[in-house]
Amino acid sequence: MNPMAFYKALEIEISCQPFFAYDIKGILDENEFSAMGAATSKPARRGRPPLKSGEAKRASFNTRLRNALKEHLEESARAAGRSLSEEIETRLERSFDRAESLGGLEYEALFQMMAAAARVIEMRLGKSPFSDPEAAGPARYAWREIIDSLTPSPNEAELVKELAKEQDH
Repeated sequence: MNPMAFYKALEIEISCQPFFAYDIKGILDENEFSAMGAATSKPARRGRPPLKSGEAKRASFNTRLRNALKEHLEESARAAGRSLSEEIETRLERSFDRAESLGGLEYEALFQMMAAAARVIEMRLGKSPFSDPEAAGPARYAWREIIDSLTPSPNEAELVKELAKEQDH
């Protein structure tokens, strides 16, 4: 008798008595028994897989995006094999990592100002400060000005030290 026909004949008994499949295991070969087991097993659980122990549920966050930005994010997500939500989350995490890798928010801001100055010089002169000496001079000057405006000068540091000494006496 065909094992599947045998199974169909006993379908009602098997559904009422799930342990019956173990009783007939010796009658069928391994492949036939596996096929029958797949047919009688519970249907796969639908929906999201359960969270691992100690893993928190992700927070939901709604926001509005310009269409062009959304399309750009969707394109990047497809290229990376991620969902739009995963792409946004990855990019946000990288923005924090970038600031930390540059030394913190103050250093990131300094480097952005220096890059902006270089771009302005490049646009005005039509030459890159990294490859053309004529553009490199103004860029170096702009960078020094930026650094000088954001940091105390060595003379100021000496003055602060002297004032601190006077207050200690």
